[in-house]
Amino acid sequence: MMIEEAEALVSCLQATCVERCEYETPAGCVILEFGKSTAIDARWSGPAESCVTRITSPRAGHFVLSHPLQEVLLATPGQHVSKDQVVGFVMVGDRCEAVLAPAEGIFDKYCVEEGVLVGYGASLAELSPLQ
Repeated sequence: MMIEEAEALVSCLQATCVERCEYETPAGCVILEFGKSTAIDARWSGPAESCVTRITSPRAGHFVLSHPLQEVLLATPGQHVSKDQVVGFVMVGDRCEAVLAPAEGIFDKYCVEEGVLVGYGASLAELSPLQ
């Protein structure tokens, strides 16, 4: 991300209620955190290989850790996870949509609690790269 692009992004986001923005490219990750003041905490995490892989919500709804008909936890910290493995579900009414791991890795943690209302693209869990 070029400095001009970062400045434009910061200026657009400062006028909103956004508290945190994560932007990832093959070159690395930029995390912008906005507080109640005008100060910004911006961090560069280095090359993308060192970044965790975020598992995001495919739609808005209530996030659950297991299928409603099976009370089985789908992923636990330290577990090997395959690409496209189901790690949770997003419920909209009586419909559920699987949340899939975007890559192979080691499951780190869930970022939200069971039953929380999440938006499209919200970070639900994190994977570490395989060593």
